[in-house]
Amino acid sequence: MITRSNSIFQNKWIVIVLTLLISNWSASQDISARFQSINDSDSSTAEKEKLFDNLLLDHYKKNNVSQLLSDRYELQRWYYRQGNIEKALAHNRRNLFLIDSLKMGDSAVYRKNRYSFGFYLLRNNQKKEAADIFNTLVHSETIDAQTFKSYSSLAQMSYNEEDFYAAADLYERGLELAINEKNSPYVAAFSQGAGYAYKVIKTEKSLSRGITVTKEALELLEQKKNPTPLDKLFLYNLYDLLGNLYNDRQDYNFDTSLTNYLKAERIAKKLNDSMRLSTVYNNLGYLYLHDNHKEANLYFDKALTFKPDKSLSSQLYKNKAEYYSKNNDKEAALNYIQKSIESLTKVDPSQLESLPEIDAFKDQEHKYLLLSSLIYKAKIWIEFSHQNPISGEDSYKNALQTLRLADTFVDIIRLVTTENKSKLYWRETASDIYVNATKVCFELNLPEEAFYFIEKNKALLLLEDLNKKQLIKNSNIPKTITDRETQLKANIVKYSTTESDNTNMYNAKVNYRQFLDSLDNNFRLYFKVQQPADVIDLHTLQSELEPDNAFLEFILDDNNGYGLLITQNQIELYNIDRCDLLKQNILQYRQLLSHPQRTLSDQNAYFKVSNHIYQALFPDRIQELIQNKSLTIVPDYYLQSIPFEALQTEDKAHRYMIFEHQIDYAYSATLLHNNKRIQRTNENQLIAFAPVHFKDLPNLTNTKSEAEHIGNILTSHLYLEKEATTSNFTNNIHDHNIIHIASHANSGTTEDIDPWIEFYDKRLNLQEIYQLDLEAELVVLSACETSLGENYKGEGAMSLTRGFFNSGANSVISTLWNINDKSSTEIIADFYNNLNNGLDKSSALHSAKLRYIASSELSEKSPYYWASFVLTGDTSAIMIEGNTHHFFLFIFGSIALLLLGYVVLRKKS
Repeated sequence: MITRSNSIFQNKWIVIVLTLLISNWSASQDISARFQSINDSDSSTAEKEKLFDNLLLDHYKKNNVSQLLSDRYELQRWYYRQGNIEKALAHNRRNLFLIDSLKMGDSAVYRKNRYSFGFYLLRNNQKKEAADIFNTLVHSETIDAQTFKSYSSLAQMSYNEEDFYAAADLYERGLELAINEKNSPYVAAFSQGAGYAYKVIKTEKSLSRGITVTKEALELLEQKKNPTPLDKLFLYNLYDLLGNLYNDRQDYNFDTSLTNYLKAERIAKKLNDSMRLSTVYNNLGYLYLHDNHKEANLYFDKALTFKPDKSLSSQLYKNKAEYYSKNNDKEAALNYIQKSIESLTKVDPSQLESLPEIDAFKDQEHKYLLLSSLIYKAKIWIEFSHQNPISGEDSYKNALQTLRLADTFVDIIRLVTTENKSKLYWRETASDIYVNATKVCFELNLPEEAFYFIEKNKALLLLEDLNKKQLIKNSNIPKTITDRETQLKANIVKYSTTESDNTNMYNAKVNYRQFLDSLDNNFRLYFKVQQPADVIDLHTLQSELEPDNAFLEFILDDNNGYGLLITQNQIELYNIDRCDLLKQNILQYRQLLSHPQRTLSDQNAYFKVSNHIYQALFPDRIQELIQNKSLTIVPDYYLQSIPFEALQTEDKAHRYMIFEHQIDYAYSATLLHNNKRIQRTNENQLIAFAPVHFKDLPNLTNTKSEAEHIGNILTSHLYLEKEATTSNFTNNIHDHNIIHIASHANSGTTEDIDPWIEFYDKRLNLQEIYQLDLEAELVVLSACETSLGENYKGEGAMSLTRGFFNSGANSVISTLWNINDKSSTEIIADFYNNLNNGLDKSSALHSAKLRYIASSELSEKSPYYWASFVLTGDTSAIMIEGNTHHFFLFIFGSIALLLLGYVVLRKKS
């Protein structure tokens, strides 16, 4: 399988050169003839410096301000070309001081000098100060070359930090502005930048958008009758990029990619540009590598003859390693992957076991490329152990050592990333590390270390967000600061959930970052995750388990899968066979769950697929170990979308897991452990919302009786029909132990939107739920698909369930598909009865489902009706303060039992 590591880093220099080309393209001002004469002379650098100083002094004495500003601006550039950034900055400051003293405001000369100051600061590694200047320029109402250059610089800064979503967003903003201003060079530049960012992100959606913007820029340039040299460079880059984008699609189109690469090659030959030829030959080789064609290696070797820079050399060696690995020459593959790593760091290429020091990552320019080479090196070690069983254990140990380093490295990268989507991108990258590390631990019989890697693959960002919130709550940060931070984050949410233009969204993010930067360092640290969350110790988890409880975690990708069973005194790591077949069965299982089993054919199909899944996930040894135990399951990847309790333990009618096990779910053992330790002191029992009637959606008439029934069981605040508004929800849910919502909801998975839940007046979006501040013991989402959302490997589904956990809930009952109004009302009502009778949350839901099954006939027994509800999080009982009539019923019942007991004793005596 081709990995996604053939990344943009092989072409990264193109974007940087492009930025510099555009900067120089509009940078020069009218300089004096005397300045030009000094610059063209054969004088030494020191002599030229004196002559320039005298020239500026003459301008000053003659009060020739305009020429003084122009010549000193050019002198800044001259010092920069000499490599003396400090003097360039010093002269830039003098120009800006003079401009300010003359009150020249937002004039063209001011903006040029302002941009150049940011440019030099950036080259002097003063990134924050540079970003502040660029942001000031793009926020201005003036639109000129400095605006475009500032967008380009900000985007490139995000790109260099490998914050690719932020880079794509900035390039798109610049592109929108360039189109409006009909500035074709910047249309091409920003299209190219956005396309490169989308290529690295490499989702189906990002690749599609990348193809669109690249094609539009090409159409614009192809219409030009007399293209400039800059146009030709753009054409090369865009053809090459378009080939990459098509090459990276899952349904990659060989012919389309080849056509675009060959167009890029022709332009590079005309330009006689060896670096661009090296790049396009690497891409051609990678295209042929899809089918393991021998031409792939020939192209890689051809590219290396041009002596490319270190990043492209590293990529080429990695691609050659992949070629040899696919041809079962693992030793050659190891040699080339070591060369790839050596191109970027100081390692001995002859010592295949050697790895770079962790310090090599901190200032590494090509982080993703180095990380992907390390991950691929570990994969080759794993394959090498299969090929050479005699040295297999040593090879596995080398793989594990490499993956440990990669794990540390990916944490370093993730923690400095600002955009949430970019963090998710790095989590997905890290998932590859953790699956392979678990595989090695399985082979080396290291279940405890496997537990660490499996936990690292589970909702780490959610855990870190919750840890950060608790840290802030327990800090001495003034309320004015926390309120301001909340408001600024709310603005980001506002513009991400409304039909606003990109400018508002971008400005909101900039305002938030500037607010954080303005804080005292002691306060600022609270708002940024400084270190990765610590994974719970395995023995701590075991000590918290009851004898009749088992904890089961899964980790898998499309090719490998593992389960880890943990009981109070036992750990069992096991392999899941045929993950490709398992994934197909899961998809079919989901489809069969989406409707009742009305025919014998429906039943047989369900029994067969369901039992196959059960046998794959619970082999005989595991079935023995979990007998008579309740299960807490931490699913992974596509397993997160299924109810385990509806799996068939036997290939015959109605032998579901729910009859043998009480099942609940968790995001991770660490999150479960940390969440339990939070003190929740809510004054009120339950608050419920049921809009019942909707403008554009079907009415849910049963939800009113559902809410009223709950109100008769527990002390409740009910908001029904017109009162079930978003404002009543957000203003009144605090200080309630239980929050119940009975309404419509949408996971967003089929409509490419954020998940939402409907209230009477409008819907509440996932991003808005993230901003809530709760300490609820339980949130019940009696609505459709509230447990589903866009799935990110290594982090999980971005669902409404996750949103409520992020906002502070201890546990959530949610749904896996569109629920039936009638059956869900029955199950939920029974759940609250059980809760009121003292059962813990898991037992209460389990019993409610069993009662529904027992009282149902024919197709109404189908899992479609009862299996959608799942409990995630803490399972403990909730202290119920019963209604008055319940209290008296309890008293009278107790008295009656005492009297009955007295009578029985009297009769016996």
